[in-house]
Amino acid sequence: MDHGHRSVNPHDAAIAHGSTHSLSDDAARDELWMVQAVIQPFKLDPVTRALEAISGFSGMTVMRVRGFGREKLEDRHTASHATPSGKAHHEALDDFTEKLRLDVAVCGVQRADAVAATIARVAHTGNRGDGKIFIWPL
Repeated sequence: MDHGHRSVNPHDAAIAHGSTHSLSDDAARDELWMVQAVIQPFKLDPVTRALEAISGFSGMTVMRVRGFGREKLEDRHTASHATPSGKAHHEALDDFTEKLRLDVAVCGVQRADAVAATIARVAHTGNRGDGKIFIWPL
């Protein structure tokens, strides 16, 4: 279900426009947008420095978060197996990965795309768990 949200995979070089809102060029330029990214904690400093170089960037909120993605579900499914007693064994469900969530509100879809592209470029490691980026109008 798409409610105007756009998800950006940090592995993708291009940022796709996925908003379902039809905005005039002036409205898209003036509208407030939220860019929300989940990144590896060790990428915070380089991402912050890169974002500070974007014209119109005025700050962000950073939160510690925990979670898991599709790979963890696949790993759990593979790890679930019967023990010698015949009972199913499952990994603990509290083995979440520590990440950081960045919330950046900016004016204009072009600036939101620039913020998302910068985060995707700088936060990319090429490893599983690089994170996600979401963009939507406020």
